[in-house]
Amino acid sequence: MSMMGLGLSLTNMCYDRLAPIDTSEQCWEFDGSDEYISKAAHDSVFNHSSGGNSKFSISFWIKTSTTSYDCLVARNSYGKGSGASLKKDWAINLVGFTNIIVVDIYDTVARANLSNVTDTVTLTDGNWHHLVVTYDGEESTAADRLTVYINGVEQNKANHHASNPAAIDAEEPGFVIGAYYADNATLPYEGKTDEVFYVNRYVLSQAQVTWLYSNGITHDLSLFLPAETRAYYKMGDGDGTGSNNVLDSAGTNHLTTTNMESGDIKNDAP
Repeated sequence: MSMMGLGLSLTNMCYDRLAPIDTSEQCWEFDGSDEYISKAAHDSVFNHSSGGNSKFSISFWIKTSTTSYDCLVARNSYGKGSGASLKKDWAINLVGFTNIIVVDIYDTVARANLSNVTDTVTLTDGNWHHLVVTYDGEESTAADRLTVYINGVEQNKANHHASNPAAIDAEEPGFVIGAYYADNATLPYEGKTDEVFYVNRYVLSQAQVTWLYSNGITHDLSLFLPAETRAYYKMGDGDGTGSNNVLDSAGTNHLTTTNMESGDIKNDAP
């Protein structure tokens, strides 16, 4: 049966009885220097256009003590070595020295609209924290188009940019975890990342975010893949280094490591 619009189809189970299933036993650790995981070439599966407006959701876990300005995940390309101009869609950054999440959203003329999200939870305390970012270009108020959840709680939108666009720039960049660009180690992240779950042209609800967070215990997200899902990276479980070795459990959109070693796969998980 379908439960609370979560996109779940489980037989003879009730939502309030859904037990945590921790199938993620590993994660990737980034050194904050030159390591990142990406799909450098553009792939249409990461497009976010929905009837002319932009929609997407991304969920992931971090564990860090960084004191720097680090990029956690992004859809940007540098154009390294090709002479191409910068291609930017969006980025989710952590300012370690002020405990602020900064979300960069680029409009159709490549202007950055930065939204600051300050949380009462200290994200750099060396513990696992769950982040969800959703974007809905159909919202009439620009500041409301972006929503950030930390540990299952929706954050205040008071400092969201008043010009967040209905349509995000469509430069068709790559996708990256652990840096700002899919082909350049700008703003490298120092810390661990697990369970990266990207949903294209779909806005996760509060109920779905609550289910994903699940009181800090990782669920098997293979139970939670709506039709719009485009990528789900368990991060470490079954992965390897090199080309196309960070596995997409929802499809074939595997990622490539840059400057990472097998020792960067850690036996740690939320």
